[in-house]
Amino acid sequence: LDDLGEDDMEALKAGGFQVLKKRDAAGRSVLFGRYTSMKYKTIDNVLRALWYIWMSILEDPVNQMKGVVAVGYEVGKVPLDKFDEALDELDESGDALGFEIDDSFNGGFDRTLAREIVSVPLSVPARPVGYHLCTDSHQWVGILNMVMVTLCKFVRLRMRIHHGTDQECKYALMTHGMPTDCVR
Repeated sequence: LDDLGEDDMEALKAGGFQVLKKRDAAGRSVLFGRYTSMKYKTIDNVLRALWYIWMSILEDPVNQMKGVVAVGYEVGKVPLDKFDEALDELDESGDALGFEIDDSFNGGFDRTLAREIVSVPLSVPARPVGYHLCTDSHQWVGILNMVMVTLCKFVRLRMRIHHGTDQECKYALMTHGMPTDCVR
């Protein structure tokens, strides 16, 4: 933790990524991520915080043997909703107001951050054994299905997309042995 700066610590404490207190049914740690909970000044802040979390996970020999499960949970107001709101607002000439994304988290979707987040697990000596992406947004499902086509076979075979309400997504996670009482 001494290597993390003040902004890195803020990104870590925001809880965008965290390891759940309970393991899944197979005894693996669960890395939980929620894009809408991330707070950062620069993308590097989030990446350093995520790197720290991955390195902390790997200190446990059980995780080295059994692997780690990652869960992305975007149920509720998701970043893509901002695009719809921007289109609803019109300027004086009647044109839709643009949606501008800056480096600080403002509720928008940052594609560069998403690409970098995906690269971190590929850079650490971890064994990801499952990916679960939960959403209630049809926009996210479409994007995730397109992204899955571009992923390597190893990841595609281990990735599941769960679409539905909060309760439906939690039930879907439970069928895969995930502890849902830790998910809020």
